[in-house]
Amino acid sequence: MSVKDRAKMFSNNNSDQDVQKGLLPKDKNKSSSPSICTKISSFFSNFWNTIKTIFKDLWGNKKSRYIIIGVFSFVLLLLIIIIIVSLSSKNAKPSNELEKPNISGICDNPYDIKVYTDELLKWNLTNCGYKEGTQLFNFALAAIKKHNLYRVCHNAQPLYFNCEILKIAQDYSEHLAKDVHTLVHSGTQYHGKWMGENLASFGGSNGETPTDMWYKEYGNYKFDNPGFSSGTGHFTQVVWKNSKEFGIGYSCYGSMCFSTGNYFPGGNFGGTNDYRNNVQDKIK
Repeated sequence: MSVKDRAKMFSNNNSDQDVQKGLLPKDKNKSSSPSICTKISSFFSNFWNTIKTIFKDLWGNKKSRYIIIGVFSFVLLLLIIIIIVSLSSKNAKPSNELEKPNISGICDNPYDIKVYTDELLKWNLTNCGYKEGTQLFNFALAAIKKHNLYRVCHNAQPLYFNCEILKIAQDYSEHLAKDVHTLVHSGTQYHGKWMGENLASFGGSNGETPTDMWYKEYGNYKFDNPGFSSGTGHFTQVVWKNSKEFGIGYSCYGSMCFSTGNYFPGGNFGGTNDYRNNVQDKIK
């Protein structure tokens, strides 16, 4: 190989090395532009740095600093108010409180009385700590709804759940199921005052069952000779006009279940006139 050829070869090798070292320009087709992710990342990085610079400049000015604190405090207060209003609306008492009852199969000619809506009674139970959909919730709801339908037929205003009375009734129902296994009245008072009490033992979990059992005594009650009797006392308490608040409990021992219904002010109290005024017959 001639000296000239060797020089040419040496020159070519150097050119390849220079390209690899970046001393000579590469092919334009091999050059790469920044990716979209890189551009987005760069944009937000620059944006954030600009914000920090502006905030730093504003914070350095005393007047601007007070404005920033004021705006931040206002936004924070606004958020707190929104949260409080939102929570309050969830616990707010429903506005639609009363509705015309569906008394089909209970009485043909009801008195002109409305009953509490399902919405209100559910809110009432939830407000007393009962979780919607649970067995106790469904039992208590079915019981008070059936009570109120019967009461419409006897010119008595609907009952409403009292949280304390609900607990009293539930505690005593559990006592009957776990410790007593038979029906024995508790004699419990509500804040030192007489409280009506109906008891029942049965199978199943429907809150209408004990209510229907108590009301069945209606056929034995003598409206022309009003007063208490052991065979009609459950019925008279169910429809007692002066009773306004209600609580009912439910607990089982094996297949036998016990229910306690408590009423306030208590019914079955007083003489003939008290029964005549508080226990009215159906409209014929």
